[in-house]
Amino acid sequence: MTLSKKQIEQEVDAGRLVLEMIDPAIQIQPAGVDLTVLSIEAFNGAGHIDFSNKRRTLATLRPVPQRLEYDTDGEWETYELGPGAYSVMFNERIEIPLNMIVMLQTRSSLLRNGASVHAGYGDPGFHGKYRCLLVVHNEDGIDIEKGARVAQIVFFGVMPGATPYDGIYNEAD
Repeated sequence: MTLSKKQIEQEVDAGRLVLEMIDPAIQIQPAGVDLTVLSIEAFNGAGHIDFSNKRRTLATLRPVPQRLEYDTDGEWETYELGPGAYSVMFNERIEIPLNMIVMLQTRSSLLRNGASVHAGYGDPGFHGKYRCLLVVHNEDGIDIEKGARVAQIVFFGVMPGATPYDGIYNEAD
């Protein structure tokens, strides 16, 4: 079962689940929390995956340049993305309790513009910044502002006895 908006608000008010939000009143949804773009990077080389992770290497990344834009409301930074795969780092810090896992889903406004996000499950005990894969399917590309809400994280309960996550991505950027 997923957490409700009220349960999420109580946890966030107590300093748990999702920290460092831009605006909790906007980001907390009926059954999840919207995550916002801190940075977007392009893949710049191949990675290597094996069974035991002894030979695992991650693909290298390079920053995607941002365009500075202005209007009467102020200024903002925009990523101009062509078709392809990108790595997104979120602003928010995620704290997954031992009795929960998380799933990340694409916000519908991103889907309606021809792009999607993908991520693995977040294990009990994970804490740190979260990354996901952004795939731009639209052949004309998409512009995404820094701070835009592109994904929603949903918290699911797990049965007692979960083993805490102890991988290399705790506290990793």
